[in-house]
Amino acid sequence: MKKMLHSFKTLKLDASWRPVGVIPSTEALVLCITDLATTLESWDRKIKSASYTFELPSVILLTKFVMKSKRQIRCSRKNIMWRDDHTCQYCGVTGGMLTLDHVIPKSRGGGKVWNNIVACCIRCNQKKGDKLLCDSGMTLLRSPRRPSMRAWLRLNPKAEQQWDKYIL
Repeated sequence: MKKMLHSFKTLKLDASWRPVGVIPSTEALVLCITDLATTLESWDRKIKSASYTFELPSVILLTKFVMKSKRQIRCSRKNIMWRDDHTCQYCGVTGGMLTLDHVIPKSRGGGKVWNNIVACCIRCNQKKGDKLLCDSGMTLLRSPRRPSMRAWLRLNPKAEQQWDKYIL
């Protein structure tokens, strides 16, 4: 079955060749056409207009540097589960019904940030409840932190093989 055009993704590198994200290939093509980026690798898929044929980019290099603060991975349920390897960060149970737990509860000022949310089994989440770690007597297997863009790209199952040499 052929891939639909919108399902092709492109690895975006800044001018210093650092990975800064993954975008739709059609968006990458527009960046290349407007000379904001150059194509380094292409898919075997082409887009045709009335007078031109364009290769769909797989890896692009931006002509400008990107500020470091923009290269961040979104703090989402899916990404937290990936970071914690689908493992409860209190008891070590893997798989099954996992939920998210705020290390510092929202009622005590804890926010939705990488260093405050962990994957947790339902039993441990109920046991900890609305308490701080020191009050609950529980400990974390690993301290939560924001993963780097390189780690996310290297370990992401959707990362393409032709991106490997750019995300070492």
